[in-house]
Amino acid sequence: MTSKDIIIRLTTDSVDSLFSNARAMPVDRLTWEVAAGARTPLQILQECAQAPMWAVKMLTDRAIPDFSPEAFQEALSERAQWDSVDLCEQVCRERIQSLIETIRDFPEEDMEKTLFLPFTHQDHPYWDLMMYPYWNNIWHTGQLAFVQTLYGDKDMH
Repeated sequence: MTSKDIIIRLTTDSVDSLFSNARAMPVDRLTWEVAAGARTPLQILQECAQAPMWAVKMLTDRAIPDFSPEAFQEALSERAQWDSVDLCEQVCRERIQSLIETIRDFPEEDMEKTLFLPFTHQDHPYWDLMMYPYWNNIWHTGQLAFVQTLYGDKDMH
């Protein structure tokens, strides 16, 4: 098994975990804002559906995507169309497939090369950028699990 195979497997598994937790939530909790200004579980799923393409862009363009305020508003508008767990999962899995293809095509000799990310203030090797959707999904799976505990669901999903 190669490092790319491991990244692909972890990322695919993270999508499974994310949507397993989401599907365990009652529909009315998907739009629950647990505190003023907090994102709802559905908004979290929308981000996770969108995020793989940011990694694809970094890997293919060797540059960070446009994160200007205008681009962010466009991203929010796109996300708003995905108004169900099913739709978020469909989009997420399609985009993860694009990421998988991009990872497979990425030159092995460039895995240790780096890209500076202004929001982390450091260089990241490309293998690390490949793992961004994995990290993002796992982070947000934890958030969904926390929300579930707030309404009394203590089961692991």
